[in-house]
Amino acid sequence: MGLTLYVGADESNHGSKKSAEIIVATFSLAGEDGEKVRIPMGRNSTSARKYLSEQGKGWIFTLNGKFARESLTFEVPGLIDYWIRNQDYGGDISRIASAFDGMLDNNEKAQFMEEMCVRYNFEGAVDIRHHAKTQYLGKKKMEKFYDSQLVWAADSISSKLLMESRKKIDLKTYEQYVPVDLN
Repeated sequence: MGLTLYVGADESNHGSKKSAEIIVATFSLAGEDGEKVRIPMGRNSTSARKYLSEQGKGWIFTLNGKFARESLTFEVPGLIDYWIRNQDYGGDISRIASAFDGMLDNNEKAQFMEEMCVRYNFEGAVDIRHHAKTQYLGKKKMEKFYDSQLVWAADSISSKLLMESRKKIDLKTYEQYVPVDLN
């Protein structure tokens, strides 16, 4: 029986011409990291990075010059592939359980599944859960429900990276940056 790799993913930028689309993927082998959690509104990059510094966890990101919602499902498989190739799992990953911040339509889900099947010959499944849900009281955001703590961490880090990119910080110099080739 192989290991399950839990993945959380988010993108930030949302069409700004001032900076590239930032796609963050977070990873863990711990089953509890795939469970739904309730987290109060607000991102916290420092807490997210601390959480991901625990053994068996981590994060990486890439940049895409154009905004497209599909960039998340196109590029996350490349980030997953990079992560697996650079970890010492000994070929024991047999299942991917992924969660995305934001709704994925059926085409995006199919695209992600197809890309993962091309890259891996899993005996197990590629599980996709989607979106963090924001709860409102009138027009005020109350809290956000994440499909996993990994999605919260990806959301927190991608938001921080977006702010840093707008300050003209070169994100390509970060240790966690991975150039992902889609071709």
